[in-house]
Amino acid sequence: MDQFAVAAKLNIRIDEVDMRIIAYLFYGGVMALEVLRQQLELSAVTYHLRIRRLIRESVVACDDDPINPAVRNLNLTVEARVALYDLEAEIRSAGILEGAHAF
Repeated sequence: MDQFAVAAKLNIRIDEVDMRIIAYLFYGGVMALEVLRQQLELSAVTYHLRIRRLIRESVVACDDDPINPAVRNLNLTVEARVALYDLEAEIRSAGILEGAHAF
């Protein structure tokens, strides 16, 4: 995956961990904050620092779940999703989502 193309589209600096977060949300849509962390197998501190930065950069949005307010949901912002739309084939072919996680 050309993470530099994705970074240029989003106008931010990202690495492979950020790319994995973005890919999961790009193909998975809305995901619970803790469910995504478990799927990515990241430490809580690393994960929350990454998510906080991606929220600050307006790549990821975080809201309360409408059914269970104790759950926080993540999704890509509309702006990020539109910016990445023409890179979909590249993101999909990157193999970021292995095996059962591939969509």
